[in-house]
Amino acid sequence: MIKAYPEDCLLKQSSEIDIDEYNLRTLRKELSDVQEGSFNAVAVAAPQVGENVRAFFYSWEGVEKLVVNPVITAWSKDYIPAIEGCLSLKGWYFKVYRPKQIVVRYTDFYGKDHKEMVRDPFVARIFLHEIDHLNGTLIPFYMNDLEFERWESYYEQDKSPAEFKTGIITASMV
Repeated sequence: MIKAYPEDCLLKQSSEIDIDEYNLRTLRKELSDVQEGSFNAVAVAAPQVGENVRAFFYSWEGVEKLVVNPVITAWSKDYIPAIEGCLSLKGWYFKVYRPKQIVVRYTDFYGKDHKEMVRDPFVARIFLHEIDHLNGTLIPFYMNDLEFERWESYYEQDKSPAEFKTGIITASMV
């Protein structure tokens, strides 16, 4: 079951996984089941299912991958906008600027270490969004204080996202 803001597990820095000790098979199954059962979801991070560990699962264009202990080591200077939603934010969508490309290090399901340049802007966005979850960061946290307070008030009252007019949220890597 997906955890929704403001549950504590979504607001904490996640711990690194010791791949020799952690049951990655169970985690992968739980994350992939949630992703497959969620409308329009391409990825799910462990904190979204109540596990505060550094892992996420994504499925996009025939690639299914469990990403463990990811670290962004570089990103492009070119930021591009796109509309993002989040399973933990109950139907809210935001325009977010993120780097077009990234370089990331991670371990896969089989324990193999990778360092790769992610050139596909959508896949880079997946990594960045899910790593935000692992760091306890949700999209609205990129808003200025006034805008965030307004958004949180709407969210807590279960008001329609259509009633809330937001500006552009820039997800900054600096």
